[in-house]
Amino acid sequence: MKRGIIIYLIASFSIPWTIWIAMNGAGMFGTMPYMIVSALIMWIPALSALIARNAAHQKSGFSWKPSIRGNGGSYLIAWLLPIPAAIIGAVLCFTLFPGSFTSENLESLSAAEGIPSSLAITITVLSMLPGAIINALFAIGEEAGWRGYLYPELQKKVGRGWAVAITGIIWGIWHTPINMMGYNYSLGYPGYPWTGIAAMCLFCIVAGAWCSYLADRTGSLWAPALFHGSVNASAGFGLIFSQGMEATLLGPALSGIIPSLILGALFIALRPWLAS
Repeated sequence: MKRGIIIYLIASFSIPWTIWIAMNGAGMFGTMPYMIVSALIMWIPALSALIARNAAHQKSGFSWKPSIRGNGGSYLIAWLLPIPAAIIGAVLCFTLFPGSFTSENLESLSAAEGIPSSLAITITVLSMLPGAIINALFAIGEEAGWRGYLYPELQKKVGRGWAVAITGIIWGIWHTPINMMGYNYSLGYPGYPWTGIAAMCLFCIVAGAWCSYLADRTGSLWAPALFHGSVNASAGFGLIFSQGMEATLLGPALSGIIPSLILGALFIALRPWLAS
């Protein structure tokens, strides 16, 4: 394995894991300071990539320029596609597990705002659009590491497909300290925490396939960052209608297994059109 990759992995894991584990031990999980620090941690992969490149004397990967001209379609996909994937995944989860569906949260929101439920849903969905852009400002820190450094470096050694898969697995494992505290899958699922780690790796492989495609297509870090930001903005949509899923590993959040498979199916179905 290249020296640069080893340095990148050590830096990208040791710094966030030390911070997360310390905050977890201090009982800070779920607090506002924890959320703020976790948002800032999303820039550690970018810092790690910089450290690795300087140490191994490597050139930069994808461009930090948006490269929107000629790539408008790719940016629209990055911005919009996670939203229907999150909605379809949630609908499928509630279809398979109807007992987990509740309208109480939506009714409470509608009553508080004095608006019909249909309008509340519409506003919630539309709020994901600016939310994706805001989240992209933090997500690009991760993308500069995972897609901007690790993916292209692995691609040189093992090819594109394996590079996507390996990067996704590593990216999934990177989230372990927060997932073990209940982020994404809660705590009451069968096989905790190993099945949660596996589910996160699946999600990161699928999301990483999209991010890698968008990076390759545009040559820019901003397209995968926008996709990543849209994923983060829409990931919790299904939770609005959820009451105690028996296995949160399955969904209805976008990181669940069922929505992840929907996101993957969309990639396979749209790939011929995307490549044209």
